[in-house]
Amino acid sequence: MPSRRKTTEPRPLPSGDQLKKASSSNEAGFLRSLRQILNNVLPGSRPEERIARAGTSGSAEQLRRLEGAINYRFGDMQLLRRAMTHRSFANEQPAPRPLHNEALEFLGDAVLEFLISTWLLELHPTLSEGHLSKMRAYAVSATNLQKHAARLNLGSFLLLNKGEEKTGGRHKVALQVDAYEALIAAIYLDGGIVAASNFVRNEFTQTLAEIDPADLTSMDYKTALQELLQSRGLPTPRYEVLERQGPEHRRIFQVALSVKGVRMATGEGTTIKAAHQEAAREALFLKDSWEMMIATAGTEEPDSR
Repeated sequence: MPSRRKTTEPRPLPSGDQLKKASSSNEAGFLRSLRQILNNVLPGSRPEERIARAGTSGSAEQLRRLEGAINYRFGDMQLLRRAMTHRSFANEQPAPRPLHNEALEFLGDAVLEFLISTWLLELHPTLSEGHLSKMRAYAVSATNLQKHAARLNLGSFLLLNKGEEKTGGRHKVALQVDAYEALIAAIYLDGGIVAASNFVRNEFTQTLAEIDPADLTSMDYKTALQELLQSRGLPTPRYEVLERQGPEHRRIFQVALSVKGVRMATGEGTTIKAAHQEAAREALFLKDSWEMMIATAGTEEPDSR
């Protein structure tokens, strides 16, 4: 007789709670592995202890103050210390050198974009990709990130060498933005995506509230300025790159905006286009102060840029 094939009941699909538990467990293991990779220091070396004893910005007392400012308590204080460590400081320390924050800044940039993207989709599920991309670009712009960094006074917590100190490194936009993104990465590595999301949502509630999805032209300051100048019979503004700061993967550009030879404003951004927008935004804000100067200035050939 032919043998009867055994039939097995299909396994029930896991519940939402089961999936959350499994996801949480997998994330915890992933974060442990990632922390081990990022903290690849020679066994037995503890450069962070030397920093703490030195009484610098990376001391335990200073870092506890920063924890209070961000309303998050780290399980691994080395992550927070690394987020505040600039390359200039790390490179001048004796071996084994402490790790600096550039890799964390790289990770934090990606985590922030992911969290803002998810949040925007929750708030505006029917908007087009183009609209959502513009809103996200505005939220994570260097201008906005620097405002958040300044509010937390991150510059005062940075570990810098004497050269950066003398050149005003604590107030440089590039360094503050990098530290802010590194901070987000540190929170993510320490507490997972939920902790990072809680921090970002607390920080960016007002930023997202300022965006009107029905009128994104308010975020296109360059066009708004050009239209204003045209209505006054004035030429197209000229934008000039003054300075490039930061590592290759995270440049900060500073540009100057002028009309008829009169400098109206300056702006900074992670791209030249973003810097143009920031300069135009500043010029619109200061328009009452420069309109009279331009009216009395000599004529200048319109710049097509």
